Amino acid sequence: MKLTIKRNQRDVKGFLGGHKGVRFEISATAQLTSEERKLCEQYLPGSIGLFTWEYTPKQGVPPTVRSVTVDSLMKGQSFECESLDDIINLQKGLITGANNLNSYIEVASSFGGQIEISIPSVDTE
Repeated sequence: MKLTIKRNQRDVKGFLGGHKGVRFEISATAQLTSEERKLCEQYLPGSIGLFTWEYTPKQGVPPTVRSVTVDSLMKGQSFECESLDDIINLQKGLITGANNLNSYIEVASSFGGQIEISIPSVDTE
């Protein structure tokens, strides 16, 4: 799987043409191999949440909650925000969501086989 993140910005103009700041956009798409896509279709409902982002655009404005699901990450999803902090936090969350999806895919691909995990021994003295 490969996660592609794109960042854009645009100037916000006031009613009379004055500069009112910058809006940022970030979009993410997970590109899956055909085998990974097949495993998702077989084992994962597209509505499984991978990451939830709560965004408060301005002081006193109720927060907006957006979820990143298996389907939305595979199709691509875009977000707009007003600060670089929001972009940084959102990007971290998108990477976490992609890692969560990858973990689901790894587990789904392991059926019909076995895994071995070495557990270190504990001294009882």
